[in-house]
Amino acid sequence: VDRQTIKDAVINSRVAVSSTYVNKRGDTVMILDNEASKDRLAADLREKVGHSEIVLPVSRMPTIRVTGMDENYTPQDVFTHVKHQNSDRGINITESNFKVLFIRPHNKDDKKFQATVRVTNEIRSCIEHGNNKLFVGLNLCRIYDHFHVKRCNLCQGYNHYKEGCSKAPVCGKCSGPHQTDTCHVTEYKCVHCVENKHDFNHQTSDPKCKSYLAAQKKLEQSIGFYKEKN
Repeated sequence: VDRQTIKDAVINSRVAVSSTYVNKRGDTVMILDNEASKDRLAADLREKVGHSEIVLPVSRMPTIRVTGMDENYTPQDVFTHVKHQNSDRGINITESNFKVLFIRPHNKDDKKFQATVRVTNEIRSCIEHGNNKLFVGLNLCRIYDHFHVKRCNLCQGYNHYKEGCSKAPVCGKCSGPHQTDTCHVTEYKCVHCVENKHDFNHQTSDPKCKSYLAAQKKLEQSIGFYKEKN
């Protein structure tokens, strides 16, 4: 799609474009402020150049943690309990809007369990209106938002894991050019916080790392439910 066609479509659709760039494949990528603007611009462009030329990215869905379960349920058990025990509250669970990813012991109490679940924007809104609580078995479980940013244990970069990473190693303890498990320093230096000019006296794996918290915030703003809410 040529630049003038894109410009005409933006003006005609009356949308606000945050940024535009060309990716490695040569595609023009446009970032818009909201879902309504994205849909309006896509419709206008498709009329001009055809459906095959315009691709809308798949929207990210919210991920939540269901905490305080006193049994180590299977994912199917959690789904079944939530579906049948919360329908009277207007939370209508289906296999397409509530997917249990995994169950783990709670970090601070190994006698309690928590489920990580991916939900649709609509279900997240319903849960919020229900005071962020769900009935599961014999428990009324508290719901928390979960923003997990992938971090590579080889290069320490975000949004990918070590498997398949082709970058040079960076130490997660001292920022040196070697693998983390070979380092024995006691004074830490986070490579991300050095670059971002934050307090860097911690490992890159520190959950309170300001750079990691910023990456979580960026992830949050990429999910429609939170972006529209904010």
